[in-house]
Amino acid sequence: MNDANKILSGIPGAQVSRQVPVVLPAATLVNGQVQPAETFIAQAGNLFYVLAASASVQIQPVRAGAIGASNNFSTAQGQPVSGGFDTLTVRNLSLFPVVASIWVGYDSFINDQVTITNNAFFDVAYPTYPTPNAASTLEIPDLTGQTFTDANGNKWGAVTRKSILVFNLDGGVTMLLQKKGAATSSGPAVGAIYPLTPIRFDFGGDYSINIGGGNINAVVSEIYTSIALTS
Repeated sequence: MNDANKILSGIPGAQVSRQVPVVLPAATLVNGQVQPAETFIAQAGNLFYVLAASASVQIQPVRAGAIGASNNFSTAQGQPVSGGFDTLTVRNLSLFPVVASIWVGYDSFINDQVTITNNAFFDVAYPTYPTPNAASTLEIPDLTGQTFTDANGNKWGAVTRKSILVFNLDGGVTMLLQKKGAATSSGPAVGAIYPLTPIRFDFGGDYSINIGGGNINAVVSEIYTSIALTS
């Protein structure tokens, strides 16, 4: 069974409420038709709420074999379900991966908890290029919607990239941050990193650093707003 069909752990019918991290691969195109990736949250409730998501997801409640309406939900959206549900089917119809954190449970458990659960989300550093002089080219792809492991080995789902942090350790080389696929190491550039200088770029998207020969004497990290993932 692949990740798209994995049933997330839970106890159907349990009178509990919890946040569930969801990781969905990209949907696929088959004969021009979108085939969504899907997973299941096996927990009963009468309310669900998307606390955070890198892109919209489609959610469908199921109760005793009766399949409810399927609708799209983004961050800070959700709905009560009359009569409750036993499980939720969560789908990704986008042609890129998506991560989300979904609150599932009972309205009697809310007590404003939905609005104060942001402690489940963290700004986490991803060690993009932790060792100076390790390579002559440096790719910085945007991991939004994907999973990554931090320097301590913890696994996270990237909801959105907040920034790219570059510390140029070279005393004589000015480095250029370029959009991925830039024609040459001299440009076009979106930012310069001067010798012996740290700098922060608040950019999303795919970038690269190339100094036109020789290894890159820098340390690079990215900061992602992230949700903690269970193993």
